[in-house]
Amino acid sequence: MEYAYHVGECPVCKDWGLMEVLYNFEGSRCSIMCEECLLEFDTLIDFLECKNGYRKTYEKAVARLATLEEIAITEWHPYLMESNRIL
Repeated sequence: MEYAYHVGECPVCKDWGLMEVLYNFEGSRCSIMCEECLLEFDTLIDFLECKNGYRKTYEKAVARLATLEEIAITEWHPYLMESNRIL
């Protein structure tokens, strides 16, 4: 069973998109991405200040949804607001 963990609303989509926590294979770190518009932020400060956001097109899988254990040791953990089970 896989879960998508969220840390807030997208600053672009507002009520439509939630920011999912991803685990990036490159660099072994967590970042966040809007589930609707695919806007990404690498750091908490960038997300909170709404700067340095970007959109990437991936040719191969370089990230997946982060697990709660992976998130627990990051700066994103205090901002978790909900999770949704993915089938």
